[in-house]
Amino acid sequence: MCKSKTNVKIDGICAGIAKHFGIDVSILRIIWLILFVKKPKFAVPLYLICSLAMRREE
Repeated sequence: MCKSKTNVKIDGICAGIAKHFGIDVSILRIIWLILFVKKPKFAVPLYLICSLAMRREE
């Protein structure tokens, strides 16, 4: 699983995860948005961990 280099809004994490699981990136971005609004204490650290742990695609 890699961060996307071409489909980037913030850091390419959603696009990379969507590509890995074969789902539409828009659906995943909506899920992240809902998660940020409903559970920010969970979503923000999770996004930061993904940002640090995922490598950029080549």
